[in-house]
Amino acid sequence: MSYWSNNGTDTGKVKQQIDAEFARIDKLMSIYRDDSVISQFNQQQINTYQTVGSELVRLIEQSRLISHASQGCYDLTVKPLFDLWGFKANQFNQPSAEQIHTVLLSTCMRHLGTTAPDKAAKAVTNLTVDVSSIAQGYTVERLS
Repeated sequence: MSYWSNNGTDTGKVKQQIDAEFARIDKLMSIYRDDSVISQFNQQQINTYQTVGSELVRLIEQSRLISHASQGCYDLTVKPLFDLWGFKANQFNQPSAEQIHTVLLSTCMRHLGTTAPDKAAKAVTNLTVDVSSIAQGYTVERLS
């Protein structure tokens, strides 16, 4: 990490603030942490609204706009397809048409609902949401 300042900013304090913001966002949005808000949302096999925080709701809604504009090409719920093909473990697997069909039943942004200001719900209980693609840009924006 590097930054530039000409006003005598305490670099140690800036580093602490940046590290704290990274940790906060990671705890909220990382799918690699079982204790993150998004992972806990994904683990819940219920279709009632759950509190996920206003930041996640805003990212989901922003993603919904992108999904609509891309005619569904951008979708926060397709991670199970990546896993099915083996991209998660770097072990390619060609799934059967039946496996693909089964996974497709539990993907699609239309199965993901939000309600202002801080709740989200899954219409399909095994829906998995991965905000990594939009969270990276969001994190850079927050840090800047």
